[in-house]
Amino acid sequence: MDILVKAAHKIYEQDTDADDPNKAFQGTWPSTDLWRKAIQQGAKISPMLPEGIISGLPDADIAAFERVVFASAPVGAPATDASILVADCRKKDASFRVSH
Repeated sequence: MDILVKAAHKIYEQDTDADDPNKAFQGTWPSTDLWRKAIQQGAKISPMLPEGIISGLPDADIAAFERVVFASAPVGAPATDASILVADCRKKDASFRVSH
């Protein structure tokens, strides 16, 4: 799980690149998606791990988004196996994929 969190931080650096930042909604960024997966895996190990991951996020908006996604999971919206759009929109191109 630490590997996922470290990888998400590296991808976040790309998402926030000053020369060509990801212009997509932060909730759909690749780094946000990877943190979501780390939070889901952490929840399977211990109920305390997700909050530790969320509190270590470098962006308050992403942390708030992750709290909502995580808090919504027990009531089924979205479920941990829900499909989520992941977007990377740059100056010259954009890519979109569905993450599970």
